[in-house]
Amino acid sequence: IISRAKARDPEALAQLLVDLGPITQSTIRRIQPYAQDPDNLYGEANLILLDALDAFDPARGVPFHLYYRKRLSYFLMD
Repeated sequence: IISRAKARDPEALAQLLVDLGPITQSTIRRIQPYAQDPDNLYGEANLILLDALDAFDPARGVPFHLYYRKRLSYFLMD
């Protein structure tokens, strides 16, 4: 699914957003528990997901969901 999403297959992107939704929400709640607009952060997290797809290298041996969570965490801490 990652390779299809990386090629911008709309169905794969939609499935990836659904699959990673719980990770996204829990990371936002953990790092920004008092955020004024969590829906805005969720939208920005989707942009981080697209950016992470572009930069992801499966040859490094890191699972995508861990890579994405780390990128999202760094974004939210900044």
